[in-house]
Amino acid sequence: MRLEGVDPDAGDLKRQIERLIARTRAARRRAEELRLDAAVSRRRVEERETDTLRRLERQWANSEKLGELGLPPPPARPHADPGGLAEAGLRAALALTGADMGTVHLLDSATGALTIVAGQGFQQPFLGFFAVVDDDRPACGRAMATRKAVAVRDVEQDRLLAGTPASRVLREAEVRAVYSAPLLDRYGTVLGVLSVHHRQRHEWTRQDHLLLRLLSRHLSHLLSTTDPRSG
Repeated sequence: MRLEGVDPDAGDLKRQIERLIARTRAARRRAEELRLDAAVSRRRVEERETDTLRRLERQWANSEKLGELGLPPPPARPHADPGGLAEAGLRAALALTGADMGTVHLLDSATGALTIVAGQGFQQPFLGFFAVVDDDRPACGRAMATRKAVAVRDVEQDRLLAGTPASRVLREAEVRAVYSAPLLDRYGTVLGVLSVHHRQRHEWTRQDHLLLRLLSRHLSHLLSTTDPRSG
């Protein structure tokens, strides 16, 4: 009796097994090559983004370009108006990203909470609800807690916001997407959070990330030179 698909010749069977092993090894090598290619591609993307950021920083070092966005150049002496800087930074963020609304919160060192100091496009109850943030579920709270930018493309699908009072307030304010960037001094200490919002679901692009990263870095530098006697 001969079983269908089974070669009775032991030599042929051995060769089939060897071919199968060879194909398996080749597939593994190819998978490793693809993994390495992906790592190289990712590194190249990161290098391009870093290069773009540096070029933008060099361009923005020009005080005229900063002036076009309403931002002052890095100061020779401390600024005395953190609220004014926050307003200027927010206007620049909205102009650069085309976002509909935005806020800037600064950290209250006494309470450890974020306090809103600038806002555009919002009314009550949003401004009242987010006047003080000590919760790490909203995007701005997460950005403060993690010291990393938080991009939410659809707040209605965000698992941390789901079912919270904040989600209801965002819905009433017609906020659908939010990007929150932490404002850090050169030691990594949180100074505050810059947030921009869209009324529609929004896919945050690399350009959004780069521009907001650059802007938040510049605003952080300005805020870190604020005269402490002013507040």
